[in-house]
Amino acid sequence: MVKTMRATKGKTSLSSALNFAVKPSTMNAIKAAPIIVLKETMLGKTKAKKPTKATQATKVLIVSQISHPDLGAIKTAITTNEQREAKIVSPEEAIPLLNDSQLIILYQPNRSFQNVFKEIEKLNKNLWIFSGLKTDWNFLHSVQKQFLKKSGREQELIQGKLNSNFSSFAVEDIGFKDFPPLSTHFGSLMIDSEHQVMLEQTVRGFSNENPLVATLDDEGRRFAIWDGEGMWRWRARSFINQNDFKAFDDFLGSIVQYLASNKRRSQLEVAWENFYYNHSPIKISAQYFDKNYVFDNRGKLEINIKNKETEETKTLPMLLKNNYFEVDLGSLSSGDYSFTVSVVGEAISREGSFTIIEYDVEQQFLNADVSKLNRVAQSADGKAYMIGDASSLIEDLLENNNYKNIQKAERKTIPLIEWKYLLGLIALFLTIEWFIRKYNGLI
Repeated sequence: MVKTMRATKGKTSLSSALNFAVKPSTMNAIKAAPIIVLKETMLGKTKAKKPTKATQATKVLIVSQISHPDLGAIKTAITTNEQREAKIVSPEEAIPLLNDSQLIILYQPNRSFQNVFKEIEKLNKNLWIFSGLKTDWNFLHSVQKQFLKKSGREQELIQGKLNSNFSSFAVEDIGFKDFPPLSTHFGSLMIDSEHQVMLEQTVRGFSNENPLVATLDDEGRRFAIWDGEGMWRWRARSFINQNDFKAFDDFLGSIVQYLASNKRRSQLEVAWENFYYNHSPIKISAQYFDKNYVFDNRGKLEINIKNKETEETKTLPMLLKNNYFEVDLGSLSSGDYSFTVSVVGEAISREGSFTIIEYDVEQQFLNADVSKLNRVAQSADGKAYMIGDASSLIEDLLENNNYKNIQKAERKTIPLIEWKYLLGLIALFLTIEWFIRKYNGLI
C-alpha cells in the first residue's frame, strides 16, 4: 500500500511528495504524530513565524470633541494599511491612551483639550492638528508655540496646490487643485519654527500665501498642521476620479508615516572600500532618503575628492542607477584620498577616505606554481627542474642530442658591375690615365 503526504508552504511551490510503502498488517500501528512532526519540521525550516498585528501596528489616537465626517475619513484612510491602528476618542478619554500612541491627531481643538496638551508636552509626543471653523485659535495660541493664526469669524473657501519644493518626503500630485474647497477662518496662518509647506492655499486659483498642510521638526518632535475642514470630500472625489480610495489613502498615509516615526537615522548612506587597486573598478555608491526613509531619486548628489599629497581637488556628479547613486573614479592615480558626498541644495553630507594602491603583477605572485609548470613540461614532452637540480640539468643538456652545436656559414657573391659607384670611379681613373698618356705622347 502506498500513502502520499504533501507539505505545502503558502503560494510557493515548496511541496514534496513522500511515499510510504506500508504493509496492511502494520497499518494500525502507524500514528499521526510522526507525520505531523515531519510536516512542521519541513515548514519550520522555510517559513519564519509571522509577527502578530498587535506587535507591529502603529497606533494613532484621534482626539475630537465634536462629530464630523472628516473623522471617519481620517480613521478609514489610516487603517487601510493593516500595520496601523486608529481610534477616535474624546479629550477626557484620551489622557490614559496618549502614552501608548505613536501619533496624536487633534481635530479642531478647543479649551476642553487643556489637559490633553499638557500630557502631550510631558510625553513629548508627535502631533498633527486639524483646524477648521470650530477651532479655538485663542486657546491654541496659549498652549503651543508652533502655529499662529490671526483670524476673525469670516469663513473662507480654499483649495490646495502641491508645493513642488516640498522635500521632507515624496508626495504625488493626486489632483489637489481639482478637489472640492475646504472651509477655514479667514486670516494669515504663521509658523514660527522652520517648516516645509506641502500644500499651499489657493482661492479661486490664486495663492493667498498661506499653508494648507505644513510639516516641521522642532526639538526632536514632529508636527503638522492641516488648516481646513471638509477633507472627507477630497477622499470622495479621489474615489470618483480613480474608482478607489488608494491615491488619497496613500497620501494621508505618507503624512502619518512621517509623523509617527521617531527614527533619526541618516538620510544619506555612503558605501566605499578603504583600499582599491588601481587596475580594478574604483566606485563609490550612495543612497539618499527622504524623511520617511524612502529612497528619493529626486536628489542630486555630488562628490568632492581631494588628493592628500598634492592637495588637488575634483568635483564629480553621482549618477542615478536604479535605487542608488554611483560614481566611477577609475581615472584616479594611486595615492591617499579624502572625499565628501553631499546633496545639492541640502545641508546633508558624508565624509570618508580611501587609498588607491599601485598594482604590480610581479609582487602579486611571489612563488612559482609548481603544479602548472609540471603540466606545461609534460605537455611539451619535457621535464621540470628545481633550483637545486642545476647540475642534473647541465648533464641532461650535454647528453641530449637535440641540443648539438651547429655552425652555419653564409657566402654572398656580388658581381662588380652591381657596384655602380666603384665602376664609375674606375672608369674615371682609366679616362684620366688615357689623357695623360696621350698628352705625353706615350700613345
